[in-house]
Amino acid sequence: MKDSFYTGYCESHAGSGEARLIIGERELFIETPFTRDVYTFADMEAITLSDYSVQIKADSRFLSVSRLGNACEWFYRELIQAYNQCVIRALLVDGQPLLKTSGQCRYEGMVRGADIHVYPDCLCVLPPDITSRRIPFVFLNELKRISYTLCLSLTTGEQYEFSMLGRDLDPLYRSITDQLHILKDKNRNFNRMLDHSVADPEQHSAKTLLQEGVAALPVSLPDNLAGILDGKVRNSKMSGTYALLGGMVDPVQMATGIKGLTDQEVESVKEKMLAELADSAAEDCELTAEQEESLHWMIWVIAPGRNSDRVIVEFCFPQEDAATYLFSFDHTYESMLMLLNRGLEATKLGREVFSLSEQQLNSAAYADARMLVVRTPALQSLRRQYIGRVIHHSLSSWQKGVEAHLTKTSSADETGASRFCVTCGARLGEQVRFCPSCGRQVR
Repeated sequence: MKDSFYTGYCESHAGSGEARLIIGERELFIETPFTRDVYTFADMEAITLSDYSVQIKADSRFLSVSRLGNACEWFYRELIQAYNQCVIRALLVDGQPLLKTSGQCRYEGMVRGADIHVYPDCLCVLPPDITSRRIPFVFLNELKRISYTLCLSLTTGEQYEFSMLGRDLDPLYRSITDQLHILKDKNRNFNRMLDHSVADPEQHSAKTLLQEGVAALPVSLPDNLAGILDGKVRNSKMSGTYALLGGMVDPVQMATGIKGLTDQEVESVKEKMLAELADSAAEDCELTAEQEESLHWMIWVIAPGRNSDRVIVEFCFPQEDAATYLFSFDHTYESMLMLLNRGLEATKLGREVFSLSEQQLNSAAYADARMLVVRTPALQSLRRQYIGRVIHHSLSSWQKGVEAHLTKTSSADETGASRFCVTCGARLGEQVRFCPSCGRQVR
């Protein structure tokens, strides 16, 4: 993107005067012959246009730009466009927009004028502030038109209303329904790929089909599909810890998620694994059929501890070492499962954002992660409920670490846990001298 230049009168904490305004990909530069100030989009909380001036609220700073003449509206729209592009990148949106429009949006008790973009797997609501939202179609369970308003409901309980769309009401409705049909076909093919014995999964079971990338309880799936998932877990790097989990949780409440790797990703992982085997063996090595099969899937298991307010999330990805994360939950396990599904979908199964300290999240290095968290309420909740990780040194040490975390603590203990282990990211209490997850000494 080529930087755009404007000239206007700027008033801010640093002073006032005529300045050159440069809109970049991730920031707005304010230049005078002797100074240069920067307002990053990650820090911008709101952008408004009023009385021929553009007002920008950024963290603890405020900027007013006026005397732009006929270029005021152009500057505002171009600034919003660059800001939204930065937000879209931070929200991990894939592909190009299939439709762009604007209207009035009502959600979470707020009413916002916003740009609205439809993408292959989501709808983005983009007001010029920090309340942008990415709405994944995978959770959409109701779409209806009421008069001149389009209403969306999600299985997570979220609700969105779009009005003042003008002639774009019908195109927006059709664009969303088209993508829902495509998603349904992809999901049907995904279930058929998992269970080759079924020609049409929907004709053989009244139960819900498995959504790729969304963890599901076994009772919600056809019996044969639940058995296939169980087999894939046991054939993965998670096999050892999966067997131990059965003694710490109720197997009926163990939800499993699965996502396929692309052929290119599978080949890359396979080459790396073969190279590692070759380095450790005197003869040429080949992968077994079971090892080949395990390379095609990213798998994770979610389960609540028995008589505990903690939930275990065990990840097993072919290209990574197995990882275990623990969270607390206050309400039902079903609502916690939905919260985890929403959060993991938002991060594309990334987990680092959960364990980042507030200081790390507010640093320039994690600007995109900060924008994602601020605009995704599920991630804010999961960060508050994150307890820590358990390292896979050995099966026995892993089991001890998980069992230690599953011990229910009081809310007072939780509020005192404001520190994090620098090695594994586990939450630490005030008087702790050694990390309960990895054993590192706390200084």
